[in-house]
Amino acid sequence: MKNFSTALSGFFATVKWCLVLSWLSSKLYTTIRIAADIVTPLLAIVMAFVGKYILDLLSTSGTQDISYARNTLVLFFLGLASIYILRPVRFPPPDIRG
Repeated sequence: MKNFSTALSGFFATVKWCLVLSWLSSKLYTTIRIAADIVTPLLAIVMAFVGKYILDLLSTSGTQDISYARNTLVLFFLGLASIYILRPVRFPPPDIRG
């Protein structure tokens, strides 16, 4: 058990060192990367709920208010757009200049 706790403390020390190094090199880029790492999974969860609402709207065959359906579709497409906008921040394209 002592070996595991030593390895775990070494892992967290390495993570801390990497974060401090990133922060010292570029505060803005580090903040954007951390925000993107937090927001991207949250958007995926939100998109799942919005997809559920869209399926609920389609299954009720028009008994819901049309403005609610429109707002749900707008939120769905805004969420999709934000995922595609944040994806390059999290996974930057490779440098092909050689």
